[in-house]
Amino acid sequence: MSYIPNLTALPLHEILLDNGYVINKNKHSKNNPCLKHENEEGSLVIFKNQNKDGSISYTYKETHTDKVGNIITFCKDRNISVEDLLAGKLEGYRNKKRYSTSKA
Repeated sequence: MSYIPNLTALPLHEILLDNGYVINKNKHSKNNPCLKHENEEGSLVIFKNQNKDGSISYTYKETHTDKVGNIITFCKDRNISVEDLLAGKLEGYRNKKRYSTSKA
């Protein structure tokens, strides 16, 4: 991965909207946008500028886990590159159901 300055401060919600996510109008607020994707269970809540260092983080709601991370964690969990995410190349994205609510 090439160096991208202030990577964790990029507007994750806007990047995800460009990659097939949509606003979950039932959960959405101005300061904490809530997004969903047809291939992903639960909703993704983006905490804009919540961290002292200016980074933007997210958490999953409505799933068995309250996974928290940033843009790097988001890409790592989905086995995609940050460059592809920023380029809007997730049209073939398929969640591996890592955040499934089903019990083994």
